[in-house]
Amino acid sequence: MGSGGLKWSEPSLEQSDEALILEVIESANYGDYVRMRVSLREGRVKLTVPWKTKTAQLLEFMRGCCRWIRKNLDRQRQTMMQQANARSAYGAKIRPGGWVYLEGARFALQPADVQSVEIDKSSSGQEPLLLMPSFSALPEPLAHKLQATFVSRFLKRRLCEMYAERAPQMCRAMHLFPTEFVVSQAQTSWGSCNAKGVVRLSWPLACLPVKYFDYVLVHELAHLAHMNHSRAFWSLVEEFCPNCRQTRKELRAIGLKSIFTDEILTDAELKGIFRQALRR
Repeated sequence: MGSGGLKWSEPSLEQSDEALILEVIESANYGDYVRMRVSLREGRVKLTVPWKTKTAQLLEFMRGCCRWIRKNLDRQRQTMMQQANARSAYGAKIRPGGWVYLEGARFALQPADVQSVEIDKSSSGQEPLLLMPSFSALPEPLAHKLQATFVSRFLKRRLCEMYAERAPQMCRAMHLFPTEFVVSQAQTSWGSCNAKGVVRLSWPLACLPVKYFDYVLVHELAHLAHMNHSRAFWSLVEEFCPNCRQTRKELRAIGLKSIFTDEILTDAELKGIFRQALRR
């Protein structure tokens, strides 16, 4: 089929002025038998198919799903519009001329001839600049997702750096030491700590002023002593973060899901795209 990882349009799927735009991902996970899966995310259609699926099979499958897809796409788009209207004060806008926040400071985004996202240290403008790969040879929707993915990975690296810079001192002060630190992909919690002593912090924390990082870190370290939200737990948190209650309210108002609403690719999807590029 040769369309894995790219946008593909088929106007004849239904009598409509709007063609369905599909992201077709070829996958070897399903073996040799024919099995296709359609999913919707952030107002886009993703179709996963076995290797070398014939276009005729794809069209037949999509015609059967067309009404369901359009109904649920409309619902998702309405939700996305509501989210955009309620965008966080630290919300990112991943596009040329857009922006992303780093430790509370807004950075303008600019496509450039770079291999990864990096701070432009030569910029003399009032607003600091973040350079991101342009992916100019790729279709715009795919280039946008790749840019969002690379920006998210930059933020994950920055969160690791923040942890390395700030966590050791706090751990020593609290006499509490996690067994492992993990950058979390969670969309519902800023951080977590399990019974094995593993502390997880959600990567969008890197966008916020460091006071929020410090609060979430103290909160999760305190769970190493109290695996609950008892009075003793909150007393410990307040000892090392005196404004914890106000900071907690502010974090809830900011909203984790509203920080980064652009769709990002998984490792498996990235591998599929790069594998497809190598075959060309």
